[in-house]
Amino acid sequence: MDDIASVTNFKAAKDLHVLYWSSHGSSYPRLNAKGPKEFESGNTAYVHWCDSTSNPLKVAIFAACYQFDGNTNRSRWANNVMRRCDLRAMAGYHEKGPTHQIDRDIAAEYLSLANAGNSVWYSWEHANAISTKGKDWLVLVYHGEGRQYYRMPGFPGNTYPAPNRSTTPIYRYGGTISDQEVPKAAGLSHKGSSISGSVPYRLEIDISARKALDASDLKTSASICTDEEMRTVFHAVRENSCVAVPSQKARSFNNGFLSSIVEKEVLDAGIIDVYDTTMAEVLPEGTGEGPETTIGSTKRIFQQHQGIVLEGNCIISSSDAHGIVALNNRWLPTKVGKDVDHIDLAHQDHTVMLTAATRKHVPGMLTDVVSAEPMYIRKGSSYVLEYMLMDSTGRSMLLDAKNID
Repeated sequence: MDDIASVTNFKAAKDLHVLYWSSHGSSYPRLNAKGPKEFESGNTAYVHWCDSTSNPLKVAIFAACYQFDGNTNRSRWANNVMRRCDLRAMAGYHEKGPTHQIDRDIAAEYLSLANAGNSVWYSWEHANAISTKGKDWLVLVYHGEGRQYYRMPGFPGNTYPAPNRSTTPIYRYGGTISDQEVPKAAGLSHKGSSISGSVPYRLEIDISARKALDASDLKTSASICTDEEMRTVFHAVRENSCVAVPSQKARSFNNGFLSSIVEKEVLDAGIIDVYDTTMAEVLPEGTGEGPETTIGSTKRIFQQHQGIVLEGNCIISSSDAHGIVALNNRWLPTKVGKDVDHIDLAHQDHTVMLTAATRKHVPGMLTDVVSAEPMYIRKGSSYVLEYMLMDSTGRSMLLDAKNID
């Protein structure tokens, strides 16, 4: 357990330029939640990050659940921490975040995009889009005169005026939070075959069958290779314009564009997910938030095998009021290899899974198992079958399907 970062490390983050923290979280808000090193994150940051008017820390990213859950949490982070401690951007989740190792893949994608000169907001939004569990992302950042496009310190890209920490508004940008102004985000759905009783444990990536997408109609600012081995490419077009757009119009941009560049059999067989991007001003605690405005939408097509999603194996299009802002081609063709073991999904018991999780991982990480979602997780040049286990407290973890016995 000594390799788990503690509250001491969190306090010392004020001397860094960027903090990236990965752990379980809760909406109190707390980090290292339900573990022996659990601590309250908001008050700790308020007390220990703000002991100077010139702290170097400018960006804090929480790969942890629920840190920005609700108006009160968002207001306290924005007004008590960002303004007082001179942070320029914070990123995390307003609901559950992806579990490990998925969060590691998101972090790698984020750094690839940020290193190409994209903003914290743009990089965090589009990095999270690669995961079926990433649509509850959220960013807090100053708004106006381009400040919402703040880049990480020392990274390439444009710079913008420093905010007035007393009067410059702070906005939250995120995946759909409410359904009051926009249609409820569509859940994962697919047109392919349903999950059967017996599925292959391993799928091999057939890189020779991979096809590039024709992005010639996009005026891309950069085409970023996010995985040299697999030749995955992110086409960055531009930052979101922050202009209000009806949800259906934003979605129509993605629908029309993907229909023109993606083969019909991929569209028909893929698992489809759609959600909108919204923004709202974060107001002082107790006064709610400003009106929520839809400013874009994202459509994701995930590869599936017998109804089971291949996590991160997808094609993604994102739009704003003026058209497409990003295209991400992470589609990797797969095939069932010779002599591959099969797993019988019909005979998996939650009690047995909890015992296996306790034996293979950290005892006490899960209190029970209330759901077990099968998914394929990439391991090198193949995808292996794992279960996303969730307990009654909301904590989750991945368990290799072969580790259940």
